[in-house]
Amino acid sequence: QYAQLQNQINPHFLYNTLETIRGQAVIDDNYIIADMTEALAKYFRYNISRDNDIVTLEQELENILNYIHIQQYRFQDRFVFRIYPHAKKEFYAACKIPKMTLQPIVENAIFHGMEQKVKKVHISIHIEADGEKLIILVDDDGVGMDEEILEKINQKLRQADGISNLPPKSKHNGIAMENVNSRLKLLYGSDYGLRISSTKGLGTEVEITLPKLLPEDCQEEI
Repeated sequence: QYAQLQNQINPHFLYNTLETIRGQAVIDDNYIIADMTEALAKYFRYNISRDNDIVTLEQELENILNYIHIQQYRFQDRFVFRIYPHAKKEFYAACKIPKMTLQPIVENAIFHGMEQKVKKVHISIHIEADGEKLIILVDDDGVGMDEEILEKINQKLRQADGISNLPPKSKHNGIAMENVNSRLKLLYGSDYGLRISSTKGLGTEVEITLPKLLPEDCQEEI
């Protein structure tokens, strides 16, 4: 209980400090810093909040947009990001999803997709419904990976059944992605998790399979 109370102090200090920085930037007519600071504050508030580990897909996508907003300042025009919902928003947005499911996948697409690539990288999220499953695809047209590395990653993803089985972090296989995969399998079973497709020089696609969990008052097919 003491640790929980102690942990509640630092986030509030962080939010207040970021808001002070944003306010000073507005006073100084530095709207770029004000905009970045506001996006960063929203991002931290979402990630650090301990209120609920299960959120709506709409909330998760809003957090992704804040994250992308920050990264676009950093990388300027080196990548383009789009969300393509292949379902009705009023229903897919209400689907329940574990917090921080998408951000590690999008982060991988940005950093590994742009690695050694001169041309602009396109990153997109596609949202689909397949029976009782919610399918989210994160794809990029970045550098991709060769078949040997891809098979090793997918084998580890298939075998994962808990956080304790996560391997060490490596260049092509960050622990964050396997953390997401293991959390989904722990929560929902072996039928759910991540699967990766990739072609060297053409790009990578990560398929995230979740159960389609809707609130009781939102049962129409998406």
